[in-house]
This record gives sequence, structure tokens and C-alpha cells, in this order.
Amino acid sequence: MENTYDKAVNHPPIPLLDEQGENVLQSKNPYSPKKSCEGSGCHDYEGITHAYHFEMGRDEASDTYGAKRGLPHLVSPGYYGGYTCMGGSNPQVLAKKNNPNPEEFADYGSPGWVRTCMTCHLGGGWAEKDRDGIRYDQKKVEDIALYDGDYYDRMTMPNGKNHVMLWDWKKSGVGEADCLFCHIDFATVKMPIDSGLEQKSSFTGRDMRNTRRAFSGKGFFRQAASGFMEYVVNKDGKNIMTVERAMLPNVAKPAGHGTAAVPAEGESMQIALDDNGMPQFNWHADAFDDAGRVTIPMLRFPGNENCMACHATSKSRRGFYGFGDNAKTELHYRTLFPTLQQSLTR
Repeated sequence: MENTYDKAVNHPPIPLLDEQGENVLQSKNPYSPKKSCEGSGCHDYEGITHAYHFEMGRDEASDTYGAKRGLPHLVSPGYYGGYTCMGGSNPQVLAKKNNPNPEEFADYGSPGWVRTCMTCHLGGGWAEKDRDGIRYDQKKVEDIALYDGDYYDRMTMPNGKNHVMLWDWKKSGVGEADCLFCHIDFATVKMPIDSGLEQKSSFTGRDMRNTRRAFSGKGFFRQAASGFMEYVVNKDGKNIMTVERAMLPNVAKPAGHGTAAVPAEGESMQIALDDNGMPQFNWHADAFDDAGRVTIPMLRFPGNENCMACHATSKSRRGFYGFGDNAKTELHYRTLFPTLQQSLTR
């Protein structure tokens, strides 16, 4: 019998709200997953984003975590502050919360972690809150300690040199959890005909990740979820929004951690910025109802394609990353798998 429970169903119509709680049809701002999904009182956003899949060690992080285990460079048991895929065979290291000088500041602060890794990590957790549980963009600048690993980052200058500098979280915004990346049926995504990009009829997991990377990789964390939203359609198959783009000269990229410098050559279709240097979004009013709400088909549970878009295969760099104290054999085998334990001890 066909399993219909795993098929997408129309989510009740909702307004898409920005961070101030205003409908994006009026504000033209990027939408806020937190305000849109939690704001109506339907979903426990804080509870959902406290799960390990979002936190990945943020709520367990400590400057002394690794030192207690003989690996002083680690600050947590998870991807955030633990072993990661960044740097390939030369993993990058997250800076500690407290750093006495720039020389002891590791490869990335939290801003660099978000900028580099939020292509796959879908926001919430360490992309949204610091190690004290404070939302990054709500921290007062005067309360930030010098070289705080959550608020400073190692930045590469055009000359190739790097400096530890204060990050402007209020400008970049934080990475709220992108609920739709997990709950949209990838078989339904569609590129808007007015996107300015080369049209495609099918998309890979990498394509889907890159919809977010186009923003997060440039430090536009607040806009990353809207980057994916450009490919989402309503119940009638209409695109909900288009990102404003223009043909612009390519910008040179300095060498970074393990990456070569890229010269500025030619031009390409790029995200157009407004006078404040922010991306622009054209929300399609005809995809919403008369009350300013949109009905989007969603999956009850994330599909295989959604998961594999980021986790790829077990032998890739997006496999399991975790480190911690040894698991107890008694718990894993005797308690959970008594039959297996008996066979192992015979």
C-alpha cells in the first residue's frame, strides 16, 4: 500500500513575517523563520532549536572542555568547537570564548563558523546564540570582552594578511533555523523565471545548499533562509519570492584558510544590494491570499533528499562529527541490545 503520510500536505495559510513581526509583503525584508513559525503560537521554536541537531555542542561548550581530555584545542563535544570537516585533512579550530591576545585566537570565531558552515548547518543553535545563550544581535557592544570568540573573527584582508576583528552581528543578523529546508519536498522546488539565473528543471542537493550559501558566505546570515525560499512554491505552484539580481563585475577574493586568491575577471549575474548594502527581495503578492497569507505544501518529516543535501554519504566530509567521553558498554549493549550482548560474550 502506498505511504501517503510521507507526502507533502498543504500547511495552513500563514503570513511570512520579518524580524520586526511585519508582513514581508509590506516591509520587503527577508522573512524570519522564528517570527513566522513561532509568532502565531503554533510551533515551539525555542524548544525545537535546542535539539542537538541545532546546538551541536554550543550548550556544552567550555574553554576547558578539551584540556580536561588531553585535547586543549577542542571546546565542545560537537561540530561546534569539536572536530569538523573544515580544512579537509587539516581541520579548522573554533576560538575559545576568552582569548588574552590575537595570537591565541584560533582559526575562526563564531561569525566565521557561521559564515563557513551555515551552507549545511540550517541555523538556530550556534548560528543564533552565543555560548552564554544570548542571541548574538542582542548583545550590547559595550558588554563584549576584547577577543571574545563569539563576537570577534579572524578576517583575511585584501593583502592576504589576517586580523582578529569585532564582527557586526546587528548588520549580518543571526542564522535562524531554516525550517523549510527540511520540510519542503525537493521535487517541487522551482527557479523563478525572473531570477536572472540560467533556468534549470532539476536540482541537486548542492544546488539547494548553494541557495543559502549565496547569502551566508557573504556574511548575510539574516537573509540565508530567504535565499532558499526563492525556490519554494505555494499550493498552486507559484514562486513566492525572487531575489533582486544584476549583471555586476566580479570581485577579487583574497586567499583564505586553505583557499587560493581569486582575481577579479569579467562580470556575472549577482545579488543586487540596496543603498545600505543589503540584498533586496521581491515578494510575489499573487502567491499570497487576500489576507497576506501563503499556503505552502510541506513534509511532515524531512525526506531523504533533504537530509542528504547536507549529509551526503558516510565516506564524505559531511559524515558524523562528534567527540566525547567513552560510551558505557553496559548501557549500549546490555540495556538496549541484550541479545546482541549475549552473542558477543559467548
